[in-house]
Amino acid sequence: MVDRNTDFYACKRRFSGLLSGLLSGLPSGWLPVLLLFVLAVGLSGCGSCSRKEPHPTEDRTRIFGTITLDDSFTPQPDDTLGLEGTRLLVLNLTGGPDTLFHAGTDTLGAFDGEAVFPRQGAYALRLYRSERRMADTTLLLAPQDTVRIEGSLPRFSGAARFHSGENEAMRTLTRLERQYNRVMQIAAAGGIARDTIPHLLDNWSSIYWQVFENWPGTISSRVAALESMRMLEGRNDDLMMQRLREYGDHEDIRQLAARFGFMSILQRKGLDAAIAWADSLEAASTARETRLRISKNRIEVLYDSSRIDQARARIRDYETRFGGDAEADAWLSVIRYDVEQLSPGLPLPPFELEVYDPAADTRETENAEGQPQAGGQPGPAGQTGTAGQAGSGEQPDSGVQQGTRTMTQEDLRGAPAMIEVVSLADRTYQSNYLQLYTLHLLYRQEGVQFLTIPVERSPIAVRAFFEERGQGWPVARAGAYAESDLEDLWNIYEMPVRFLIDSEGRIIRKFHGHNVNELLVELNNIINDGDNP
Repeated sequence: MVDRNTDFYACKRRFSGLLSGLLSGLPSGWLPVLLLFVLAVGLSGCGSCSRKEPHPTEDRTRIFGTITLDDSFTPQPDDTLGLEGTRLLVLNLTGGPDTLFHAGTDTLGAFDGEAVFPRQGAYALRLYRSERRMADTTLLLAPQDTVRIEGSLPRFSGAARFHSGENEAMRTLTRLERQYNRVMQIAAAGGIARDTIPHLLDNWSSIYWQVFENWPGTISSRVAALESMRMLEGRNDDLMMQRLREYGDHEDIRQLAARFGFMSILQRKGLDAAIAWADSLEAASTARETRLRISKNRIEVLYDSSRIDQARARIRDYETRFGGDAEADAWLSVIRYDVEQLSPGLPLPPFELEVYDPAADTRETENAEGQPQAGGQPGPAGQTGTAGQAGSGEQPDSGVQQGTRTMTQEDLRGAPAMIEVVSLADRTYQSNYLQLYTLHLLYRQEGVQFLTIPVERSPIAVRAFFEERGQGWPVARAGAYAESDLEDLWNIYEMPVRFLIDSEGRIIRKFHGHNVNELLVELNNIINDGDNP
């Protein structure tokens, strides 16, 4: 059974792929706090959605300026050229070093040239003297957006000035972000009345929206529009939808509308209405990349929502319109396997793994509330909460049991089960582990079984993880995943991935990403409605 909540969580994760495309040109070194907000929307999920599409053309722009040498510059013995000895390279590092611009300074320290680059975005700028690398920084490039650079060595990185539309817009956004963070710090400290915060967020949303309007087409305008939408989402959807509709003919806004507008309509009118909204955006789009991203995410949402027949129909349409492109075909092969081999109601492909299993007498040491007796490992200080929320007063049993046994899918028959493939080094998984453990405490009373399959090969790494946090259910032996063929059989292309299966070993749902609340929703469905997919 799939309810509105299930659709909501599935869609929120899958449509994060649109945001990764929208921000593909953003430099990693800028706006760190703002980027945390962006990532909170779901950007760390959906590896298959976030692949960059090939760009069919080349963009060009002029780069010129002056590089001087200040009094603190000390040349090497082989550096005798003075001001004319500086070389500048702009590199595209995404597919290995690819030189997009190369120029040298003249006797006055001046340089001039043309950069040829694949798309608007952030690129690496490096300065050399002889063969010695002197500086590394990031440069924003956009078509016909002339860049003038002024700086000196050796203090170039962090001190140079970049003059262009893109870089001026980024400076504006950086200043705005600092001001916003100061206000939020005051609010967090109780310096702003709580009942005024909604109005405050509306005002800041409008300020960010002004950046979008004042710097059209820049990377900063995309980030500002995204942050503006984030401040309104779920709180002032009327204003959010008004802005999305007002700029509905703008390609970047179409991508935002396909995410934020989709979620708003889903919450109010259901999945069918939200799909119709995405259809209308795709039909209006003139950009192949936007249409491709919307089409991908729509198929994934239908699959995650157990609309398998609709997903198949959309796959056929996708193949007709986008087939023949290597990137599009690679994605298609991944999602098609999920739809055809791992859909709800199909048996989970078989497995056989050696697992560490907590001793039965260790389990019995817990009291009636699920609390371990004295000697259990203490959990993170101050953690409180209930299932479905990060943190809980329940604390896991300590240590990893040394006893091992062989487990197959047959061992899980007779009761629903959750199987996860994870990297124990994943910090988000680490922070969610206590939440997951609490779910196990609650639902094992209903017969639900858990199995964790770590991808780590090191027994020491696996042991250290569970010695610190406790182990409440079977865990596959270190290295067992690498020795198996589960990556192909279960189509593991991002982690964590979780399967919920029924008492007959049939798939109820495949989950991608870290959201434990999605699992909570489905476990509640099982308990309330039975475990038939």
